[in-house]
Amino acid sequence: MGFTARPTTSNKLTPPAALKVTYRCSILMNDTVKCDGGLYKSLQAWKDHKLHIEHEIETLQTKIKNLREVKGHLKKVRPEECQCDPPSYLLKNKEAFRLNAGRMHSLSMPSKQKNQWLQKEQKRRKKLRKFLKRLQNNDTCSMPGLTCFTHDNHHWQTAPFWTMGPFCACTSANNNTYWCLRTINDTHNFLFCEFATGFLEYFDLNTDPYQLINAVSTLDRNALNSMHQQLMDLRGCKGHKQCNPEKGGKERNYFSEYRPVHRRKRPKVKKPSSKSLGQIWEGWVG
Repeated sequence: MGFTARPTTSNKLTPPAALKVTYRCSILMNDTVKCDGGLYKSLQAWKDHKLHIEHEIETLQTKIKNLREVKGHLKKVRPEECQCDPPSYLLKNKEAFRLNAGRMHSLSMPSKQKNQWLQKEQKRRKKLRKFLKRLQNNDTCSMPGLTCFTHDNHHWQTAPFWTMGPFCACTSANNNTYWCLRTINDTHNFLFCEFATGFLEYFDLNTDPYQLINAVSTLDRNALNSMHQQLMDLRGCKGHKQCNPEKGGKERNYFSEYRPVHRRKRPKVKKPSSKSLGQIWEGWVG
């Protein structure tokens, strides 16, 4: 005599144990985030996934912005209420009128705005393709809006040599805009730089010719203020007289201490007299 097991059925729908947000992370029922173990152990995997999430957020924000523009457009062109029965062809072909939101938005815009919108959309897609390509090539040296590059121990062929392995550096117009003051004389040989971000650099090239140690912390406040003022004046000067004041002249200032101007003396030429020139032409004789 055999027994058969009957499957039990229930009409209640069991909620999912977790909401999958990305391909590696989910949100549990207790509102906590859980990712796979690789993200907690590998720094490289953590950077890759974080960069992926940032691009996903940027893509969704662009889509939300486009949808809001379409929504605002629809509010402006809302038709008046009609009590008449809808045409039969609208009922039959209701699905055919559900157009893509982006296409509707592009069709409703003037030609100039449409071209701008298409260029922006192409730029966004190109950016997304580059990001996906970097993920495939395991290239994580990238940041949105920055110019990034990598170097290793074999990059520099002259001293000082880099010996700490590969690294990634990113620059932009914000963090790579700077002004420098170079001073060379009998007592000074230094380089002082100010970055647009407010960062300061000072290198004493007599003791640190390779500029390895930023010695700005060793300067007192008066020296910093003096070099800052010199740098501001050099940035604002115009012409040879302002940017290269003659040493000992009326316009002498602190630039002459660091940037002496050596002028070559020209020999004096004696002005010829009128007798040595001969007879002067007195015009046409007619």
